Amino acid sequence: MFDTRNMGRRVETLGVRSMRPILAVLALLLLPYAPARAQGAPAVADHPLADVFHRYGDSGVGWTGGDSTYSVPLPDGRVVWMFSDTFLGQVEPNHGRSNFTPMIHNSFVVQDGEALTTLHGDNNGRPMSLIPTEGNDRLGSYWVADGTVEGDRLHVFVNRFAILGVTFQQVANDVATFTLPDLRLEKISPSPGAYIPCLQCGSPINWGIGILETEAYTYVYGSDEPPLAKHLHVARVPSGRLLEGPWEYWTGRGWTTDALASARILDRVSGEVSVVRTRTGYRLVAQDTGILPEIYAYTAPDPWGPWTNKTLLFRTTDFPHDPVNGSRITYNAHEHPHLATETSTVVTYNMNSTSSAELYGDVHVYRPRFKVVPHPPGGPPL
Repeated sequence: MFDTRNMGRRVETLGVRSMRPILAVLALLLLPYAPARAQGAPAVADHPLADVFHRYGDSGVGWTGGDSTYSVPLPDGRVVWMFSDTFLGQVEPNHGRSNFTPMIHNSFVVQDGEALTTLHGDNNGRPMSLIPTEGNDRLGSYWVADGTVEGDRLHVFVNRFAILGVTFQQVANDVATFTLPDLRLEKISPSPGAYIPCLQCGSPINWGIGILETEAYTYVYGSDEPPLAKHLHVARVPSGRLLEGPWEYWTGRGWTTDALASARILDRVSGEVSVVRTRTGYRLVAQDTGILPEIYAYTAPDPWGPWTNKTLLFRTTDFPHDPVNGSRITYNAHEHPHLATETSTVVTYNMNSTSSAELYGDVHVYRPRFKVVPHPPGGPPL
């Protein structure tokens, strides 16, 4: 744990990664294509918030694009949108980025009505990640996962990656704590879930890819990520005690404090998911294998499952493959229940490209898409 009370932070407001490594993503594209179930996916439309983010990103005063796109409503009515690799800075008249465009590994965009504000770190005028490593990104970097509010603190799961020898890999699963309402980074702590493999896993469990709050417990979802596959896990901790615990892990039959006994509860999930409570139980939204174009919903009677009724919500449309200009990639869908209505919910997904020329040539490529999904399985979120 290290304290960051005295680290600088730059705030850029407008009213109204180098790119994340893609070799693993390209490998996943070689998996056999799994056709969607023929259930007639509902039509989708853009949510008005898409225009708010596009206007803000085109202004060039802060965030111009990012991925992950987790959201956490705050007690005062604002919403924190949490991004991993983030482009900042000026946008050219042709909607391109300069070759000198700053790129950091994480940021917040704080929404207050239609006013958006970018929060990131600052090192003598040089933009830095909002959640830094001790070496200010030279010793690795943090990408964000889901977050939750406990009293006057916002806790955000963060995953640390570093170059080890010739490989780029995850080395830690931590929690960044921010004070409220000022969103000041207070500390970074190791995840209580322990970044260790379960008995049936070939890799450690990455906790915090999705969070569900109930009256009694905070449920923390994680994934083990062996090559070309991801498997979902779930832990729980008494409400309001994320860092203090005790944590318990679902074994498939019951709960235990032994992290090694955590069981896989669903296959072919994303490295980022969302789980919400509905009128009939619980709903999980995940993109097939992380980057395939199908976005599915699953339902369950309990937060730990069993997850059934796999239903296609929609396919992403920004998925062309061009061997000359590169391929666009869509990945890591999330449901945002605070934007739901009685008849619909809102799902975002990230878009990226294997072509750096495309990322710098058009700021609109590397941005989340906001989609309205009418009548999702299980009904509106509670």
